[in-house]
Amino acid sequence: YTGLNQDCIMVGLHTCGDLAPSTLRIFTVKPEIKAVCSVGCCYHLLSEEHETEKGDIQGAWGFPMCQYLKEDACFCGRNARMAACLALERVAVGQVLPTESLFYRAVLQVIIEEFYGVNRSDRNIGKMFSKSSSFLDYVRKSLKKLELDESKISDSLIMEYFGKYKHRMNELEAFNMLKVVLGPCIEALILLDRLCYLTEQDNLAWSGLVKLFDPIKSPRCYAVVAMKKQTFHTQQNC
Repeated sequence: YTGLNQDCIMVGLHTCGDLAPSTLRIFTVKPEIKAVCSVGCCYHLLSEEHETEKGDIQGAWGFPMCQYLKEDACFCGRNARMAACLALERVAVGQVLPTESLFYRAVLQVIIEEFYGVNRSDRNIGKMFSKSSSFLDYVRKSLKKLELDESKISDSLIMEYFGKYKHRMNELEAFNMLKVVLGPCIEALILLDRLCYLTEQDNLAWSGLVKLFDPIKSPRCYAVVAMKKQTFHTQQNC
């Protein structure tokens, strides 16, 4: 892209986290980019100006982009942004939620906080559920991954935690279904923020949200599309 002097279109397909808003900002400041088509994803990786601790300084935030939401100090929070990544349409056609794996993860969190006194860790256990034969195996492998001393906790105590919360699995399933239902509202807020940012620019001829994909095949199916007022230049043959 560096040194490009001819008219072009910027296209971003499933631009992760802050890459989507960065794409739109580049589009607005580069006169040679005449149109943009951006399909975002991974909303949970967006940076938020008003979610961070006081004193945290960053040049450009992923959310909010438009002045309207900036003035109200609007923010979603990571949990809401995680919900925006869920696939309502897939659940609607029968795809089940991973309730058991989420339950394992929730009980593991309780063990880590109550038994080990750890409230936050920079490490990630990844897709440990698919690699585990049981809840006990899941906890043992996860503790190793988190570099916590697994010898401190007995098998019986681990299973005691499991038994204590097993009857609440239905509550977890209902909670996650609620997140699935509300997810499109959060996604709409994020996408409309990007669209409002574009409408605040005075050099655009048109901007809008366009549904490009089947949401069952690609849950992130909406593109932010915009075109500038300038016309395309055509090169003449010598």
